[in-house]
Amino acid sequence: MMTTTHWQLDERLAADTHPILDHGDFYLGLHKNALIPWLILVPKTDAIELYACEADLKQRIRSTVDSLAAFAHKYFAADKMNVATLGNVVSQLHIHIIARQHDDMAWPNPVWGCPDFLPYDKAAKHAIIAAVQTHLDAI
Repeated sequence: MMTTTHWQLDERLAADTHPILDHGDFYLGLHKNALIPWLILVPKTDAIELYACEADLKQRIRSTVDSLAAFAHKYFAADKMNVATLGNVVSQLHIHIIARQHDDMAWPNPVWGCPDFLPYDKAAKHAIIAAVQTHLDAI
């Protein structure tokens, strides 16, 4: 099910994220809301559900998600990691990796639909992107 020549990132995911990685099997973005540390991993596949992915891609997705969640937990000093695939609004398969703190603006509720928004300043955005890229280079 791998499609690299015709694969395109959904415009809503593109609009909501700062690109971190667009290579190989994945696009990885940093959600633009600085109030919640939030990564979005988008496998480059036509499958819209994780269970429908080929076994080797599914394993790469799971190991990448586990690695990114462990990184985000430590880097952002998260109290709880939220990892989810929903797809109710954007059907393209994507995995949310969200580092939650007990004092974040939505706790303990889901972050979706929360009206509070703060854009990243340039330095913070670049620092996070560089840290994630360094982590990915090491795995």
